[in-house]
Amino acid sequence: MPTWQKTGAADGGDEERPSRLRPPAEADPSALQAEDWAASADIAALLARAVRADPTGIALADGIDPPLDRKTLWRVACGIARHVQAAAPPGAAIGLVAATESRAAAATLGCLIAGLPFALLSPRDPPGRRAAIIAGCGLGTVLADPGLELPEGIGRIDLGAATPAEAPPACDSGPDDPAVILPTSGSTGLPKGIVHSRRTLLFRAEQLRSEWRFAPGDRFLALGPGNTIGSLVHGLAALLGGALLIKPDLGRLGLGEVLAAAQRQGGVTGLQAVPSLLRALLALPEAAAAFAPLRACQASGEPLLAADLAAFQAALPKGCVLVNVYGLTEAPGLLRWVAPPDYRPDGAQVPAGRPLPGHAMALLDPAGRPVPPGAPGELVVTSRFLALGDWQAGGLVQGARLGPDPDAPGARRLLTGDLARLRPDGQYEILGRIDRQIKINGRRIDPSEIEAVLRDDPDVHAAAVVAAPRADAPPRLLAAVVPRPGIAPAALLPRLRGQLRAALPAAMQPRRIAALPELPSLPGGKLDAAALARLLAQEVPAPAEVLAPRPAL
Repeated sequence: MPTWQKTGAADGGDEERPSRLRPPAEADPSALQAEDWAASADIAALLARAVRADPTGIALADGIDPPLDRKTLWRVACGIARHVQAAAPPGAAIGLVAATESRAAAATLGCLIAGLPFALLSPRDPPGRRAAIIAGCGLGTVLADPGLELPEGIGRIDLGAATPAEAPPACDSGPDDPAVILPTSGSTGLPKGIVHSRRTLLFRAEQLRSEWRFAPGDRFLALGPGNTIGSLVHGLAALLGGALLIKPDLGRLGLGEVLAAAQRQGGVTGLQAVPSLLRALLALPEAAAAFAPLRACQASGEPLLAADLAAFQAALPKGCVLVNVYGLTEAPGLLRWVAPPDYRPDGAQVPAGRPLPGHAMALLDPAGRPVPPGAPGELVVTSRFLALGDWQAGGLVQGARLGPDPDAPGARRLLTGDLARLRPDGQYEILGRIDRQIKINGRRIDPSEIEAVLRDDPDVHAAAVVAAPRADAPPRLLAAVVPRPGIAPAALLPRLRGQLRAALPAAMQPRRIAALPELPSLPGGKLDAAALARLLAQEVPAPAEVLAPRPAL
């Protein structure tokens, strides 16, 4: 039997600060309130409570659409809930794609109020990838803004046709019913949808509301992609806690306009972003004014490098607490670490932290046995607040990585695929992926999905994608193809670049595509990924190559 570590005491070295952020030692009492929220599954009642507390306060701003006050957001969400209940096929999940972050947030609340399971689609994904997600999840209907392209044969529920309503419709969904489907990269080369229940969403949202102590007057800037579990639960926590949620579209606005939009709302008191985005954000001249009232900043979505820690703490206003959170699409929050003042890292990364309430953890070797203290092992989690499974062909399925825990009735068990170790101070350190999945700018990416697009070209004999690690920055995606005999790389590589742009989002575009006569292999014939990464990381890696334009923030 594995030895499971329950949630522990406060991180050593924390000192009292002006921030209202709840220290880790105070997180355990919030678990009771979080479980009450989760057990009720009554999202409409929780949202109505926040509206009654401050009906005229601004609830939602994205820098593009006019800001919405709480009463207006409530009426819009109730109207969408009634609209989708009347139009959606009974018992079926639908897709959701909106043109702006504000409309997507209102539609998300509407679907949650209606009790209708929905898949969050991104308007910035190429139509081909949206079509692959819709087909893989078996979605026959999509709630969509007019003008957004849908695959042929898919029913459309017009988001613009919803009429605001004063009260929500009846909802008979239970705590453990599917609530949201979150598309993510899959190891088969196709995207997949991970399903979360209402219980999990509300449990994590209340944890966050309690930790951040959201209240009217707070202004929370969330910079995660809108169709991720982190963005969803942070948005719920802020809105249900009475804070203003600032949810900009970075691709349309750019970082400078994001800060200008935040300043128009009076500056930011809470901030959440991936570390690579924080680096760029805090370097802007306007950052000091926009973040002057900042109380707490959370880095999540990718490892927080030790090289960044001192720079972040120097750039953030005095008294602002910096938090590092580790989670997965299947588990929105697992480990949490609050940076003590003047912390001196002893490695390339800062600790991932201690388990959040509601989760127990073990480190296991490949045979499923607990590893000795301090030794690396796969991080395995048991909890009632993990994803339900995958959504495939219109239904819920469970695989080998995630399923019921035979030793904990009512809980599920997740093999994270992450290699970790337990430090002598009781905190976990994440060492990397056991499989090939990586995170870049907060998005989980499986190279197999990129390789599938490259191999689909008839002139490509073989293809491989690797992530080249960098000491002070996120990994860089690099790709190699072996053209079929007689195919000129000079013509092939630009065509492949265009096919990648048409099929995959910006975060999944390799920085470099090179043509090689053959892929390096190990003695057994398998790809030598380390050798390929070394080769592609060179300045002149191959006879022919195409560089991707540097992605815009």
